[in-house]
Amino acid sequence: MTDPVPLAPDATAFTDRAHLRAEQRRVLRHLDRTTWGWRRVLPMLGWLAALWLVALVTGLALSDGGRESPLLVPFLLVACAVVGWFGIRAVARGLAATRREAAAIERWRHLDRSVDARRLPTGAFAEDADPTGWDRRDEPDLARVAAAVEAHELAQVTGFAARAPQLFVVPWVLGLVGFFALVVPSMTTTQRVGGALTLLLLGVPATIAWSSYFREVLRRQRGANARVVERVALLARQRVLGAPEPLPVRSDVLTRVVTLLAMLGFAGVLAAVNADREAALVAAATLVAAALATAAGVAWAYRPRVRAWCTGPADAGLGVGAHHRVRIERGDGVLRLQPVDERLPPVDLPLSTVRGIETLRLPVFPWLPAAVIVTDDGSADGIWVLTGPGAVAAVADAERAPR
Repeated sequence: MTDPVPLAPDATAFTDRAHLRAEQRRVLRHLDRTTWGWRRVLPMLGWLAALWLVALVTGLALSDGGRESPLLVPFLLVACAVVGWFGIRAVARGLAATRREAAAIERWRHLDRSVDARRLPTGAFAEDADPTGWDRRDEPDLARVAAAVEAHELAQVTGFAARAPQLFVVPWVLGLVGFFALVVPSMTTTQRVGGALTLLLLGVPATIAWSSYFREVLRRQRGANARVVERVALLARQRVLGAPEPLPVRSDVLTRVVTLLAMLGFAGVLAAVNADREAALVAAATLVAAALATAAGVAWAYRPRVRAWCTGPADAGLGVGAHHRVRIERGDGVLRLQPVDERLPPVDLPLSTVRGIETLRLPVFPWLPAAVIVTDDGSADGIWVLTGPGAVAAVADAERAPR
């Protein structure tokens, strides 16, 4: 019987952020070992192997008609039913527990970034509960602490590649073979039945397990990217409060030219190495497809987006550090951020509360200009990261009000 999944409590259940971070680290270590460790993966793989072997032997015996041993067929049918009943239940429970715990991991991972968590007092951090950049935003060691948190998040991404769920590649490949046995016209009826069983018993569970695994990889990468953006935003806030002059936006024309020349050089090398016409056409088609995909990704990223880090209620609807597409409107002394998602409330930033604006480029999106707006209305301060050329142009002429 598996342990119950620790539910992520509300941040108000903790006395301070040091207490929250300590419990967060402890639960995440426990869930990481339970969800993505050998004790979860190996039993599922064992049951999948047993299911496939029993089904394969039963299929071979049925194709033989029981001529060699008349009692073998009913024995194998009973064994197939027993193993199938217990095996399918065990694999289904394992997959369901993995998905449930992966969702719990995501909630715990973002617990310290919630609005309520930002309002908690800092507290005294122990050795096993490292502070985040937010906890040290007004301290001189902000850069070191934020970089350490960012490195930890990136290590969670790179270190996850060699985890136990990678072993699901074996049943997944066998399931792919079973799929081809179904679709290839030259296969016999017996081979098609075997392919269908292989696809259902191995390919489908392995695909579900791998989808959870890759979803976790994506979540970890997004979390690492959010820490990078948070570090850049906090350092920009520190510079704005200490050095009032905003930094100019660097031109990315050189970057685009270098990227274009590299792509053309790559296509030229492929065409030279593969002198035949078919290879050159394949290289050109690959280059065009890559260019179109890159252009689509850049166009998607260039749409104005906002990320918010605040101590007040202004970002309660947007979520701390989450990015949302927005429309930016300028009014009389107000900068309005209108989310494209109509379920989210608009945010009005009075220009009188703007302490400073810095334009820069984020390390995770180096081709994308961004503007960091630091606000303070006397009761709560905030950091608003707007990305995209349109967003930067909309706030470029915003003047900082006196403190």
